[in-house]
Amino acid sequence: AAYSDKAMMHLKAISTIVFLEVSFQEIERRIRNFDSRGIAKAKHQTFRELYDERQVLYRKYAELTVACDGKNQEEIAAFIGQSVGR
Repeated sequence: AAYSDKAMMHLKAISTIVFLEVSFQEIERRIRNFDSRGIAKAKHQTFRELYDERQVLYRKYAELTVACDGKNQEEIAAFIGQSVGR
């Protein structure tokens, strides 16, 4: 999970970091069970605070960013396949 600089450095060392960029409004629409989903976060951290924190980490470490709003899974996967395969 994108939770700290240390974690992101580890992920970058072993893989390609792909940032699936999705607006807060879209994430909020998709995730309705934030409190019970098991998302790694600080005890009293809000969903918005978590989103903002992780945006910084993904933007800093991503080797590929994919704008996902308005795209389906197949379009996103095809874009990643074409981009990483270069």
